[in-house]
Amino acid sequence: MSVTISLARSIEDTTGLAELTRHYLEWDLDEFEKASGLSLDLEDYVSNTMDNLADYMPPDGRLVTARQEDGHLVGMVLLKRLRADAAEIKRLFVDPAARGKGIGRKLVESLLTEACQIGYHKVYLDTGTYMPSAHRLYRSFGFCDTDAYPGSENDESLKPFLIFMSLAL
Repeated sequence: MSVTISLARSIEDTTGLAELTRHYLEWDLDEFEKASGLSLDLEDYVSNTMDNLADYMPPDGRLVTARQEDGHLVGMVLLKRLRADAAEIKRLFVDPAARGKGIGRKLVESLLTEACQIGYHKVYLDTGTYMPSAHRLYRSFGFCDTDAYPGSENDESLKPFLIFMSLAL
């Protein structure tokens, strides 16, 4: 399977994003509930992403996608401005059927390159405590654990089930 990593330049470049976002969030919220006992509203999270796509578009944000030759979206990662010198990585996901081919790594590499080109000096992220493969991937890029950061969208009650990370660019 050949996959192309590309940057979405506008909302028109997001074909398949709603479906992949829903697929990711169904998995994520299910795992979160198993870890925490807390049930979160899937529709709220899908809407939060899809209703705010402009936050992930140039000039301040980025959406990097992975598509198969037939155009099917199999991976994504988003970047959102937190402040003039810092951004937040959101929603890294590779469809399980496409995993094991280095797509997640390529998505993160591309996004970090974009963050540098924008002029960000630091990137932050949060990830579930139940995502050890994501933790390994991020740490392989030099991300370190940090405290919750200003601009994180997470409610205080969710923080015990999240790992916060940062990387100086």
